[in-house]
Amino acid sequence: MLVENKPGASGIVAFAEVRQTPADGHTIFLADTATLVVNPLLHRSLPYDPQADLAPLTLLFQATFMLFTAVPGRYPTLRTLLDAARAEPGRVTDGGALFNAVAAGDVDFTAFSMNTVAGLVAAGKLRPLAVGARQRLAAHPEVPTIAEAGGPPVAMHPWAALVAVAGTPPAVLEQLQRDLAAALASSEVQRMAQTTGFEITPSTPQGLRERVAADHAVYAPIVREGRVQQL
Repeated sequence: MLVENKPGASGIVAFAEVRQTPADGHTIFLADTATLVVNPLLHRSLPYDPQADLAPLTLLFQATFMLFTAVPGRYPTLRTLLDAARAEPGRVTDGGALFNAVAAGDVDFTAFSMNTVAGLVAAGKLRPLAVGARQRLAAHPEVPTIAEAGGPPVAMHPWAALVAVAGTPPAVLEQLQRDLAAALASSEVQRMAQTTGFEITPSTPQGLRERVAADHAVYAPIVREGRVQQL
């Protein structure tokens, strides 16, 4: 398997290219929450249709987001951060994946998976405020859930999946699904997932469709209510 990275616009660039390739099963796309759920909600027009241009194969894994701030930083707890944000709208800043800016205190907080920023946490530069899950993580029992820390009872589990190009022959899709299921069940893949903090979550094509629909139902009201501006 040859992996070709095509960064840009949260997967829009890559997916737009993949949909132009032959529907023969030789090109598959690593999709995620952004490409299949968030992008269609945030962008008025896209160079792809996530419903018509792909053939779902399987979910791969999911991670769990945590909220992080600087050490020492202005906000030692999630409750103090939320109180400041409510008292002075626009005062608190978040920076997505700008880890160094958060660690330096230039940006107040970010949300990402622990495995991504483990080095900065271990170095004492980032402090986890809360975990975006219904329960505390076994690997980090000292970090409260967002609800426990004074926020709403939300769960943030970014995921990744594999999809093929729409029109790929059913027999080819079935073979890909069997091969992927075997790979995800292998001890080597399971061991790598545990090391990096991911949870392997293989699924049927219908299971992937249901996950996309469930996340769409969660994020769509946020966009409709105007809390996130469309691009």
